[in-house]
Amino acid sequence: MENDKVLLKIDHDTIFNWFKNDSQLCEGYNLTSVTDREKFCTNKDSFKSQTRFASITISPDKMKIGFSIESDTLTPDKVVGIFLTTDN
Repeated sequence: MENDKVLLKIDHDTIFNWFKNDSQLCEGYNLTSVTDREKFCTNKDSFKSQTRFASITISPDKMKIGFSIESDTLTPDKVVGIFLTTDN
């Protein structure tokens, strides 16, 4: 949040869809390695309620937001990414 403007939320569709489709934590062995991982990987409400930002870093130009997310369901893994913002 900056100047009362939310820059990124854990339930942002882009974050959830990237995690679900591209993080590799929702496929193969990872999908069945932890109880409830499948629901966590496919249900946005489950993902939102169990996930938190571990860190957030905003670039000086505010066009990139680096983040890491964690969850008891993910432990010991964490997910890191870079979110590209727009001027809108």
